[in-house]
Amino acid sequence: MEEKDEPGFEILHFSVRYPERITNPLKYPYFIHNLVWRALSKEFKSLCEGMVDEWTQTEVVFDKELAEEYFAGLDFVMGEVDNQFGYASCDIVHRDGLRRDIVFHKGWQHQSPFVTYIEKFDCFRAWGFTESNAITQACVHELEMLKLGEHMYRGRFATWSHFRRVIDALDSFWD
Repeated sequence: MEEKDEPGFEILHFSVRYPERITNPLKYPYFIHNLVWRALSKEFKSLCEGMVDEWTQTEVVFDKELAEEYFAGLDFVMGEVDNQFGYASCDIVHRDGLRRDIVFHKGWQHQSPFVTYIEKFDCFRAWGFTESNAITQACVHELEMLKLGEHMYRGRFATWSHFRRVIDALDSFWD
């Protein structure tokens, strides 16, 4: 018997409202969506918690030429690892010994979170006005299919990766 992959998330609610009753969603410039989900996978929950944060840590470069020199001097050193997966390790090193921490500096970036966490129910919510176009309508369709359990895309690393990209696409088209 084949073991079924766990999805890593559960869609609790998904709805879309348009400005008025319509037959053609592309006729109106925006829609309001409401998506509520529970992250079942520990990795996905951690990622969702990062999407909720008002401040994110980032790396910045003050000297662009030094950064270009750093990138130009990178080499990949492959080492062999004997493990159950048969993967080799890969270390990224700089030919001339230039250290990454000399080039990149940590800083904080403010973001307006698209996702909120509802602590009482241990779930996440993405709500907002979104531009209506072919891409966002495809996202609506995908969310409807995922909600119905019609299909589950098997991402390369995680079963929830497709769902996360749909959320990111809706976020990038906020209106």
